[in-house]
Amino acid sequence: MDQASSSSTMEEDKKSSTDPVNVDDNEEREAIEIALFQVPECYVYLIPPRKTAASYRADEWDVNKWAWEGALKVVSKGEECIIKLVDKTTGELYAQAFLREGELHPVEAVIDSSRYFVLRVEEKIDGRVRHAFIGLGFRERTEAYDFQAALHDHMKYLNKKKTAEEMEQHYQNTSSVDYSLKEGETIVLQLKNVRFTVIVWIHFPQGFFLFFTSK
Repeated sequence: MDQASSSSTMEEDKKSSTDPVNVDDNEEREAIEIALFQVPECYVYLIPPRKTAASYRADEWDVNKWAWEGALKVVSKGEECIIKLVDKTTGELYAQAFLREGELHPVEAVIDSSRYFVLRVEEKIDGRVRHAFIGLGFRERTEAYDFQAALHDHMKYLNKKKTAEEMEQHYQNTSSVDYSLKEGETIVLQLKNVRFTVIVWIHFPQGFFLFFTSK
C-alpha cells in the first residue's frame, strides 16, 4: 500500500470515528429497570385450581412444604411493574408476573394470613402468553407488607402520571383560545351606587383608544 492510499485510509477512519451515530427513529430504547422492593427469601407453593368464587385460604396448602425457594424482586420498567422470582444464588429467573394498568391485578391476598398470596405468573410459549396461579409466602409480615406497598406505590405513580398528562392536554387545548379584543369590541364596567371612573377600551384598526367617564 502506497503512502497516499495509507493517508486516505487513515483520514476515512478518523472521519468515521468522529461522525455522529445515526439512530433509527423507529427504534425504541430499552427502558431502565428501577428496583422497588426485594427480599432474599420467599416460598412458592403449587396450589389446586379454585373451584368456586370463594377467596383463597393458606390453610388449604401445606405451607411447610414449598415447591421452590428463592429471592423476589419488584421492579418498575416504564409503565410496567414486574414481580420476579429468581434463584438467590445464580439470579436465574424462575417465574414472573406483570402489574399493568387496565389489566387484572396479578396478586391476590389470602383471607386467613397476611404473609401469603396467590400470584398470577405469565410466560410466553410459542408466541402465546400463558398464565398460571401459584402460592407465594414470606417469612416475615413486614416483608409481605412492604411487598404490597411497592405495588401500591407503582399504581399511585401511574395515576399521578395519567392525571398530569390530562392536565397538560387540557392546558394545551385551553391556552390556544384567543381572549384578545377584536376590532370594534368594548369592555364596560358597571357598578351600582359607587362613585368611580369607567374606562372603556375600544379597538380600532389604528390601535386601542381609552375613554374615561366619571360617575
